[in-house]
Amino acid sequence: MSKSVVLLQCPQCKSPHIFYDLGGMTGRVYHCHDCDYIGPVVIELELTEEEVRALEEERAAKGEPIDDNKTRPRRILKRKS
Repeated sequence: MSKSVVLLQCPQCKSPHIFYDLGGMTGRVYHCHDCDYIGPVVIELELTEEEVRALEEERAAKGEPIDDNKTRPRRILKRKS
């Protein structure tokens, strides 16, 4: 069985460049670097490692960065067994 990976997307522009900004008693707040969305809602995509590789290949074909400093911290949020 393949491990699954949870990826985050911005709810406004669907960008993967969304980062955990702060949290506390009110909960987590995320910030999108593409559209400047700031809020508690994000889209979580649960993908297999094969689907992640396919997504990275698709982004590379479009010329989008897949492993730079902008995407690396948020790209893989957590792994599920």
